[in-house]
Amino acid sequence: MQEIENSTRRVLDELVAAWNHRDVDGFLRLFAEDALYVTGTGAHWEGHAAIRRGVASRISGPSGPQQVAISEVAAKALGAHAAVALVRWRMDATGRAGLFTLVTTATSAGWRIVLLHNTDSAA
Repeated sequence: MQEIENSTRRVLDELVAAWNHRDVDGFLRLFAEDALYVTGTGAHWEGHAAIRRGVASRISGPSGPQQVAISEVAAKALGAHAAVALVRWRMDATGRAGLFTLVTTATSAGWRIVLLHNTDSAA
């Protein structure tokens, strides 16, 4: 089960790196085609096209995204092919912070995100 949890942590590391490098394609590659994404403000996006539209403006705009840092991760295997992680994050430049739930599953292309649900909170 530890390997499954480690796989989810690797997906998380790649997700943060893609965000911080303004890499929309790299960010999107980590999601399953039919993934669900809920933003900290409650917007709901389903599937690659919707996630791309929603994230693209935030990640590659003129000022770009604020750098995100992860401060805490609790990952748990849900079986042989799925895992969940609770991830505490922050953007120091804006004081924005939150907690997101990340659900991953093993696919033929590797581990992919099937759900990301973000909740903004006080920094």
